[in-house]
Amino acid sequence: MGDFAYDWIVHYLEHHRVWNESRSFKVVARNAASRPAHSVKKVDGPTDHPIPIYEPATAQSSSGYWMSIVRARKYPSFIAIHGLRAFTNLFARLHSSDKQVLADLIECAKQRYVEAGASRVTVHLTSTVHNLLPSLGAMTRDADAAHSERHWAKTVTKSRRALSTLILPSDIKEAILADAREFLDNEEWYKMTGIPHRRGRYGAPGTGKSSTVHAIAGELGLEIYFISLANPGIDDYTLAQLIGDTPARCILLIEDIDCAFPSRDDLDDDDDDEHQKKDHYRRAVVTAPPKSAVTLSGLLNVLDSVSSEEGRITFATTNHIANLDAALIRPGRMDVKIKYGLATTEQIEQVFKVFFPAVAAQDTDTAALARHAAAFAAAIPTETYSIAQIQGYLLTKKHDPAGALQGARAWLVAQQEERRALLDAKQQRRAEIARWQRGVDEAYMIYS
Repeated sequence: MGDFAYDWIVHYLEHHRVWNESRSFKVVARNAASRPAHSVKKVDGPTDHPIPIYEPATAQSSSGYWMSIVRARKYPSFIAIHGLRAFTNLFARLHSSDKQVLADLIECAKQRYVEAGASRVTVHLTSTVHNLLPSLGAMTRDADAAHSERHWAKTVTKSRRALSTLILPSDIKEAILADAREFLDNEEWYKMTGIPHRRGRYGAPGTGKSSTVHAIAGELGLEIYFISLANPGIDDYTLAQLIGDTPARCILLIEDIDCAFPSRDDLDDDDDDEHQKKDHYRRAVVTAPPKSAVTLSGLLNVLDSVSSEEGRITFATTNHIANLDAALIRPGRMDVKIKYGLATTEQIEQVFKVFFPAVAAQDTDTAALARHAAAFAAAIPTETYSIAQIQGYLLTKKHDPAGALQGARAWLVAQQEERRALLDAKQQRRAEIARWQRGVDEAYMIYS
């Protein structure tokens, strides 16, 4: 797995700028993708300064002892062109026989790392470097070697999002947060009973599923470990490995679980995602392959293995709950399922007000803003568009609430035209599939 201490030490070294006194150093163009989670933005003073790569070794004093730091790559350096840091190791040599000095250094680095991220949410991402190795000419000793490199290799940070900024019914927001708090406050009870905390969130894209998890992480001070099953680099083995490497008291977010497999149940002809159907000869007709290497059995086994003993909260999201196998969403695997619907009139009015806080702060404009918000909400059909779609439109009018209201009708027309174009393309695709299937049927009848 990716060593969490790596980020702690790198942040500590950047904070102290240990390279300032180095007599020999190497300068390269920095790559933002390879930065640690808590970057130089956390350091007081100028933020535009070189990032150390510790080649050659850099020496510094720590607690009165000299320490040398050198970086080494496990695989050829040309892999770095992809901005992936998973293959980089830092070697610290402390000139002391007292092991406690090193332990104190790591503990200090960890504390500074935690303090630096106190106002932000840390999101851990997975590495898919292993998929690049064969194409780049890097050789592995055996087939399992590629598996061994899949781990939590990157981190990003985001500003904490207040729960009040989520455009959801207030009772749902409070219930979600209270549910998570109750789990953490009763950790011992959950440990004794062996009941994990697994929650499912489903609904159309852009309705706030991931944003809710982000807000909860900020409120509870937890880090997020993010896995998307739409990532082709994730299979059963690596999924189990990644989840097994998550620490205590964190949020495990598994997105796009519908991408992991086609449903075992037959889908209706009118379903939007025709993963698997059967023709009148009861033969399987696969119209779209699974989007992930993760299998249903692999996903079920992993979910069943997630323990609640260390305060780990698991959230799973999907855009198409109807496509999921019943075994995945039964009670005991997903104990609570929350639906995220398209924007209601109340939510549309709320997002309009949230989008223009500067206007709302002016007493003379408060009444006008309220009228604009109500009129805007009335102009947009309820439960037709997602919050993300509405926010996307408001971004084009972010300083002009009156203009946002005036342009609403034109935006609706553009949205309807776009939907018609997408529907036409989908119908054309279905017609092509139907023609292909008829050809298969005719060939089957001729040769049977």
